[in-house]
Amino acid sequence: VVYFKNLFHRQVGRNLIIPGGTRIIDARGKYVIPGGIDPHTHFQLELMGETSVDDFYQGTKAALAGGTTMIIDFVIPKKGESLLEAYERWRQMAEEKVCCDYALHVAITSWSEKV
Repeated sequence: VVYFKNLFHRQVGRNLIIPGGTRIIDARGKYVIPGGIDPHTHFQLELMGETSVDDFYQGTKAALAGGTTMIIDFVIPKKGESLLEAYERWRQMAEEKVCCDYALHVAITSWSEKV
């Protein structure tokens, strides 16, 4: 837990109880910016016989190191795979490894009754 001295006093209250072990950073005269969101990632993407270098662990670990606290990854269905099957497969890959918040969005790569 990080507590930004004087920043929250002005916005939340003056008599806040700070839990023990909390690191205090004096943010007077500084900007405190929330973590970023990367809306376009491709972790563990299999494409044309290759797999992207970053998996969900390495990619989200690097994102956090750079100040990004959430990623949104593409779900690319395999040929003949339903959108829900692809989503569940990607979700399973991500859940095992992610280090930050994440969301998934599914690409519609073909059209059929199943889609």
